Amino acid sequence: MEARLVRDQKLLKESVMALTSHLQNSKNGLHDTILNIITNSTSSNEISSASLMNNNWQTQESDMQKELDNLKDNLTFEKQNLDMAAYDCDKFRSLCDEKDAELKVAQMEKRNLEMHLSKLSSQGLNKNILKELVEANNQVLEKIQEEVKARAMLRTAEETKRKLLNEKSSLEKLEKRKSSEVCYLNISCLA
Repeated sequence: MEARLVRDQKLLKESVMALTSHLQNSKNGLHDTILNIITNSTSSNEISSASLMNNNWQTQESDMQKELDNLKDNLTFEKQNLDMAAYDCDKFRSLCDEKDAELKVAQMEKRNLEMHLSKLSSQGLNKNILKELVEANNQVLEKIQEEVKARAMLRTAEETKRKLLNEKSSLEKLEKRKSSEVCYLNISCLA
């Protein structure tokens, strides 16, 4: 639209110049008055339209710069969230590793108790052995439940990390596109 405005302005200026030239060739005083009016109005229109285009460009550039700054702030915030999610993920992974080790120990204890139970059952002490076995099974069950909770937390942390990585990628692409648009505007206005 600006190119069209500039082209129309050039055509108008050429027409005015041709009319001015024609009026200068004529020797009438009325023509001099008309010539002065045309010359004054042409130069003031050029100035006002040029300043209008300049103001419009500056407004667009300012708006795009604000948007770019907002995108940079969002990207920084998302990077911090990603770092926190990665830290949480590592923390939960180490907790899961600890729980895995504890679970293996508990399973070994359970097997040992079961072997001990089989030996004692043959001797007739079923009551005490059964009680010990129930207690051992309850301990193993509690450890397994803790393990399941820890793994659920780890999955949640990994999903959050994946989502944040996707958002970070999208924001970086949008920031690059806005930066290139600002550069394009700067180049086109300078040309």
